[in-house]
Amino acid sequence: MTLQRCLALVVFAVLTLVPINTSQAQLGALSFATAGVATSVALDNAEKKADGLIQKAGAVASLTSAKVARDLEILISDARQQMHEELTANWDTLDKQKVDLLRTIDGYFAQLDGLMAKGGLLEEDAYLDLNQLSSKLPFVTTDPVLRSVRGSTLTYRENGLYRIVMRGSIFGPENGPVKIAFDKSPVGPDVKVVYTPAYEAAIDVPAAYLLRYFDDNKLSYIPVQISVLVPDKSYYFYNLRNKKRTASYNFTLQLLPKHPISKYSLIEMNEEPTVDRNIVGRVWGPISQIPGCGHDGCNSGELVCANAPAGAEPIGVVSTYDSLNSAYGEFVGSATVTATTVCQGFHQHRPASRDVKIEISYYPPDTKLIANDVFLHEVSPEDSAKNPISPATGLGFENLYVAYFSNKMKSFRLAMMLFTGEPLSSTPEKTSSPLLDVKRADESKVKEVTVQIKPPW
Repeated sequence: MTLQRCLALVVFAVLTLVPINTSQAQLGALSFATAGVATSVALDNAEKKADGLIQKAGAVASLTSAKVARDLEILISDARQQMHEELTANWDTLDKQKVDLLRTIDGYFAQLDGLMAKGGLLEEDAYLDLNQLSSKLPFVTTDPVLRSVRGSTLTYRENGLYRIVMRGSIFGPENGPVKIAFDKSPVGPDVKVVYTPAYEAAIDVPAAYLLRYFDDNKLSYIPVQISVLVPDKSYYFYNLRNKKRTASYNFTLQLLPKHPISKYSLIEMNEEPTVDRNIVGRVWGPISQIPGCGHDGCNSGELVCANAPAGAEPIGVVSTYDSLNSAYGEFVGSATVTATTVCQGFHQHRPASRDVKIEISYYPPDTKLIANDVFLHEVSPEDSAKNPISPATGLGFENLYVAYFSNKMKSFRLAMMLFTGEPLSSTPEKTSSPLLDVKRADESKVKEVTVQIKPPW
């Protein structure tokens, strides 16, 4: 199966189920109805099965499976309207075209059971479309059909407006006004139906109206029923008598969690100075001129020192030099080692001066990366950063976050887990998914990046 992104932000393929060859389908009972069951009961059972699969897919965060089950839900509504005049007849007595449609639906149910374990990616189309299920649906142009629903997967927001666009012949000029119910209850006056181009209608829903339906950490669903007056073709001369009947169609809104990211980890790698203890270097110190002490046999003491290279760690004295080859003078005692310098005592026993120096050993300078935790800060609408967000606190879609790194930062790694089980990560070199948008907040602020999780629609 493949996934395709609705918008240009993410490229992914559209899930395509294998078309069912009904001529080869096994005759007999359907999974949702035995032989001899009324068509209306069979369709009721199919709707219940589709709803159960939507809930099951949501429980395991299988967006792919949930989408196909939601497509099937529309297909079942359309089938009910096509079979409107025969709802009381047993389904297995219908003409071959309609029985084949029921078997097509049943075949997709069978395939959904296999897909359920294959979900888990967020890169899912929010556009419910019957043409993705089959290109040979047995509907004619005069059938009142709901073909597609755009904007049926919603991300959490506290303000603004959701627009859900429906397309189908049920919105044709012959048909009456659309009535909407959410979760079996008529919507309030704040929810508006807007008629857009021909054969389209949009539901505009204030964000505040849906706040109570969103869950913190898991998918939730709202069953939607739309009712519209369509010509009642069971009456002869219906067009002359303007006879109408109410046709109802079902689809389901999918609400993504308030916090699709339950936790995150952000680590910066800071470059800290150190030394390489696997390597030992050697360096001579400068010449020190030791003055005479007045007469042979006299005794005066001097310190002879050498500095290690910058950043190196001195170890000790490895050799010495005396221009008089230790005649009436010698290096004495133990060397004194500080953070940068090694010093060795020298005793002079003659009146003439001499030149001396020491060679020291050291560990050469090096650097190492130290991992430090960093917090994200949410950016408010006023474009100011709020308090840091704990890694155990959930992150939301489309919210803007900023990370502030230290000046010593050489690299970072951001890791998070979507509620679907899909891991997301980002480093300066690579971001694992187009769902994760990580970039510099400003070219002049190389130690500051913004983070945003964007749904693929």
